[in-house]
Amino acid sequence: MSYLTRFRVKTKLLVGFLLVSLIGALIGGVGLMSLRSVDSMSERMYHQETLGIRDSSQSHITLVAIGRELRSLVLAPNEQARQKREQTIHTLFQDLEKNLSQTKTRFSTTEGQAMVQMLENEVAEYKRNVENVLNRLDNEPFYQESDLTRYIAANVVTVGDKAEDTMDRLVVRKEAAAEGYNTEIAELFASSITWLIGFIVAGVLLGVALGAVLGRHLMQQLGAEPVQVREVANAIAQGD
Repeated sequence: MSYLTRFRVKTKLLVGFLLVSLIGALIGGVGLMSLRSVDSMSERMYHQETLGIRDSSQSHITLVAIGRELRSLVLAPNEQARQKREQTIHTLFQDLEKNLSQTKTRFSTTEGQAMVQMLENEVAEYKRNVENVLNRLDNEPFYQESDLTRYIAANVVTVGDKAEDTMDRLVVRKEAAAEGYNTEIAELFASSITWLIGFIVAGVLLGVALGAVLGRHLMQQLGAEPVQVREVANAIAQGD
């Protein structure tokens, strides 16, 4: 305690308020780091998980569409319809390979990467088998059109196409909603960071200012340092 008596009251008050302000700044710094972690997790969740679900679901939808087009190809009544279905199948396979390539970037773990690679290998084998069917189909006669095939083309295939289109729009809608939430979180984070930094700086400055003002006010009331006042009081008491 004797060490503290070397300092003036104003200095003690200033240092005390400064220490309190620094503790407040430290607490604010911890909050700042926590907010950054939450923002980073939100960003990672959107780009890795949400978009990963979108890419995976889109690949599944495309794979189902290839199977439907292949069945429709077998039922094609003429060369024009057959060529149209073949072209659609080739386009769908290109989209599927593109989706799978994008899906691989959404997985950061070794297990996830291995699963996507396994899926790519299976799709490549499926593509080879489908191309084999397309080559053999050139020597096959066209399917004889009937009331049933006309019904399938007019109702079953058409409704299936509509359902697939609706599914695509639902995926896009959910993706847009997730992106909107991610943007909202990022904006809230930026605003919170600004306010938090402002409060930290203001708290430190206010603490220093209060220490200086109170120290000066106390010195004006005492007229001197407490040690000096005590020495004067002792001298008066001793009749000096």
